[in-house]
Amino acid sequence: TSVLLMIAERDIGQTGATYWWSTSGEGIPPVSRAQQRLEELFTDKGFAPVNPIAARGSVSLQGVGGSPEPAVAPACQLAAQLDAAFVVLGTAVLAPSRNPQAPAAEDIQCSLNAQVIEVKTQAVLVQAATYALGRQTSPRGALQEAIDKACSQLADQIADRFFQQQRNSRAYVFRLLFT
Repeated sequence: TSVLLMIAERDIGQTGATYWWSTSGEGIPPVSRAQQRLEELFTDKGFAPVNPIAARGSVSLQGVGGSPEPAVAPACQLAAQLDAAFVVLGTAVLAPSRNPQAPAAEDIQCSLNAQVIEVKTQAVLVQAATYALGRQTSPRGALQEAIDKACSQLADQIADRFFQQQRNSRAYVFRLLFT
């Protein structure tokens, strides 16, 4: 199942978000760390994530490029151009968290929310949110741990609900014959 991931990330101290579909600035914006980790996890769960860097050169980003949280319709149009059956729109917010019981440790929280949208119908199939805390002696280690935990939890939530919904979405057609 092909899926286009659109995960914007706001890092600690950052006023704006990092997202690969941005059309502001020069050059190609980086793919967020949360998106990279989710791509790996989604691949492990049997999905086929679309490569966003390859996508940038082959499609127009005008409808979605100005916002880290694009509207459903333009995101679905972009996903359709890339032959994706589903699009995952989400945001990851990283923030410091203080623990008075462990002042020597660095604590960073990752808040991650997303929705899975079917491209053809533009219907939201799954909504999920998670929060994870990373605790390490270094800020970089705490940041990576928070992202890894939050992404793992979100990928599990989405995959479980998605596959459950796919199993339960059988369509039945009844034909009545009047004689």
